[in-house]
Amino acid sequence: LATLADSATRLSLARREAAVTLVQKLDGELQRLGMGGAGLAVGFVCDDDAEGPAVPLPDYELVTAGVAPGEAGEPYARAVSEAGVDRVEFLASFNQGEARRPLAAVSSGGETSRFLLALTTVLGASAEPRIVVLDEVDEGVGGRAGALVGEALSRLAERHQVLCVTHLPQVAAFGARHFVVRKLSDGSRTWSEVREVTGEDRVIELASMLGGVGEANLGAARELIAAAFAEDGARLPAGG
Repeated sequence: LATLADSATRLSLARREAAVTLVQKLDGELQRLGMGGAGLAVGFVCDDDAEGPAVPLPDYELVTAGVAPGEAGEPYARAVSEAGVDRVEFLASFNQGEARRPLAAVSSGGETSRFLLALTTVLGASAEPRIVVLDEVDEGVGGRAGALVGEALSRLAERHQVLCVTHLPQVAAFGARHFVVRKLSDGSRTWSEVREVTGEDRVIELASMLGGVGEANLGAARELIAAAFAEDGARLPAGG
């Protein structure tokens, strides 16, 4: 058990050190996503087990940005698994004056979506280039927040191939390429059609996503595309 205790302790302390940096980076990304002041923290829970290894870690420790985790204390027998002796949870406070609570208990659908995007962006910054598939990461998000999500996806796409399923025009406008998926039926069977839209067809599709193909929405669609690609002059929409 001594070797197991030593390995578990070193792993847990390394996790706590990494959590300080992770929370700091997540805070910055959430700020860019319009969620500044979320009060993000990571909680580490250790459960008792009389037959487990004795490790010098507290029952519970909260790690926040810029604050080093506490020193190792008295050893206690802890429950252990193949993942170590920790159970880890993210905590946040999205409303001023409220105490931090587990993310799953306090976040709306939109807040959860943006948190997951922030986490993907932060972890993706140090990962090898890969394909990232995001299905409705903008759930519960609209308007200006949607544009912030689009900007974040664009930054993520600088390093990775990003495929994003969205119903939000503010997000779709940021795609280098735009594909429309429609369900079709001839009365006897149903199938899906995938079609790329470029140029004026893309403007019309975005206008339709905005609520209808009228002059006002067509103008708004053109503005969305212009604003999205103004962020990176070297990036142009397909067919644009």
